[in-house]
Amino acid sequence: MVDFERRFSRGLWASRLVMAIGLGMGLGLLACVSVSKPRHGDGPDTRHLKYPQPVPNSAGAMFREDPCRTGVCKTRGVPKLTGVKWEFDTKEWVHTAPTIADGIVCFGVVDRCLYALDATTGELKWRFMIAPPRVGLHGRNYVKSTPAVAGDLVCFGGRDGRLYALDLQTGKKKWEFRIRGEVNASPAIVDGLVYFCSTDHYLRVLDLETGQELWNFEARSWIESSPAIGDGVVCFGCGDGSLYAVDLETHEEKWRFLTRGWVDSSPAISEGVVYVGSRDANVYAVDLRTGKEKWRFPTGEQIVYSSPAVARGLALIGSCDGSVYAIECETGKQRWSFPTGDSVCSSPVISGEVVYFSSDDGHVYAANLKTGKEQWRFRAKKEAGHGGPVVYEGVVYYGSRDGYLYALH
Repeated sequence: MVDFERRFSRGLWASRLVMAIGLGMGLGLLACVSVSKPRHGDGPDTRHLKYPQPVPNSAGAMFREDPCRTGVCKTRGVPKLTGVKWEFDTKEWVHTAPTIADGIVCFGVVDRCLYALDATTGELKWRFMIAPPRVGLHGRNYVKSTPAVAGDLVCFGGRDGRLYALDLQTGKKKWEFRIRGEVNASPAIVDGLVYFCSTDHYLRVLDLETGQELWNFEARSWIESSPAIGDGVVCFGCGDGSLYAVDLETHEEKWRFLTRGWVDSSPAISEGVVYVGSRDANVYAVDLRTGKEKWRFPTGEQIVYSSPAVARGLALIGSCDGSVYAIECETGKQRWSFPTGDSVCSSPVISGEVVYFSSDDGHVYAANLKTGKEQWRFRAKKEAGHGGPVVYEGVVYYGSRDGYLYALH
């Protein structure tokens, strides 16, 4: 893991570890636990309301491409690399994946700013700085949350304890929602609702236009996993080692699946199955309806931030052992693996027959989806950010620790 992430508040991580141990006693065996009564926060009770079932066509642009977090890009990719179309220097580490909507590229940087660039030229349109560090915040205050865009609004969170909604064209703040923790996970926007998780243990749902909280659900520990939404449930990983599934109609816990490590990875929902990585070094496939394990796949080291991409019968994910794995969705067996020179904390994306991913060895790679054979690689000046690349209309956008956002074609 990168340097200051490794040093990210020893005191904070120590307290989280104590919390995880205390809450997770007895995690030696994997289990699926159901709870009869959830714990809701202080927001208004809207369980009587009937929301439309979220579907990708009703959603905006966001982390992992859609509300199900499948990592499948809907536009043409870059099977052959020509070169750099443009690059933009922020002078600081580009931490998030970019989000592209309406010809604008939005991404977060460790200088406390969300940037918006012209997707064609790379010219700066605007920059928004989040609030100063909160009292008691350990480590640097920055934007770790990949933005989500719907209509004329872009939403993202910060370590300052706020979820922001900005005007996409101007960068002017429309509203902000404050919490007691940090908003490091990436929001999802579906049918006029914003779903986001935070380190104060909550999943929250807000009205997109007003920022008013509609309902919330309290988990057992901190959350850095981004929520995935599909088939009437919202799923997310948690610091207690669990994968949660919350019913969207009742707002109650449907099931909770336990792993043996923190779950920072964001789950992906595809064809009735939830795929997720854990710091116990395993990739899990869990039945979305029952919460029962279908299979698990062991990697060489822990899976920190990498989230699975799912398409054409394969689930692809990176590991801190330096490899990207292609796992058969039906059997849980390895189809192929692609070794890089360092940890793969970023998340792969798929466009057509090509999978794109970046590594801490400083490269972004393109490989054949079926065979894993390398098609091209591009080296940045330093290792890539944790967000990973995004493909949009024949261009690969990705950010790096060297401070640059690159547009490759």
